Amino acid sequence: MTAILSHHRFVYESLLFQLSPKQKQVLLAIANERNATGVTSQAFLQKYKLGSSTVQGAIKVLTERDFISYDNDSYQVSDRFFREWIIKRF
Repeated sequence: MTAILSHHRFVYESLLFQLSPKQKQVLLAIANERNATGVTSQAFLQKYKLGSSTVQGAIKVLTERDFISYDNDSYQVSDRFFREWIIKRF
């Protein structure tokens, strides 16, 4: 796992560079949750210091660009290696 994450580090960094600060913040929150449910709930918003409109807009962009996916009533980072890299890095 460590070798794969290290090998793809520059790709992952360039992916994050494409995102606005708020989109990045939402992506990091979803990565940390692994299976994020209730992303517009007060508990989630307070935990990650996000606004509801920020989350809704970021979810739309992140889903369209395939950074995240929605399955079984939760959001996940689409690439599990990218998710692990995010968790280790941030």
